[in-house]
Amino acid sequence: MVVYLLGFCRSAVTDADILCFWQDFILSTSDSKGSKIIPIEVKSGKNYSTTSIEAFKKKYKTRINQGYIIHPKNLSVKPDGTIAIPPYMTICL
Repeated sequence: MVVYLLGFCRSAVTDADILCFWQDFILSTSDSKGSKIIPIEVKSGKNYSTTSIEAFKKKYKTRINQGYIIHPKNLSVKPDGTIAIPPYMTICL
């Protein structure tokens, strides 16, 4: 398993149209079907937005296995399939 700390930005013609999204960590896995990436975003507060991981998953949907959010709440699954886990469950990744 490989862990990366990355940020991705794409800018349009004008500064007003800049779209940026950051992933705190990216895991890389491989199996018989090829390699996949697993984006992980870390949130410290109980109220947060998931636009960054959603945009990342949309752009790289063919290469993503599963997305995770580490947050201070209980285990939950977001409508887009992203799994949100509390910090003590990171050992399960």
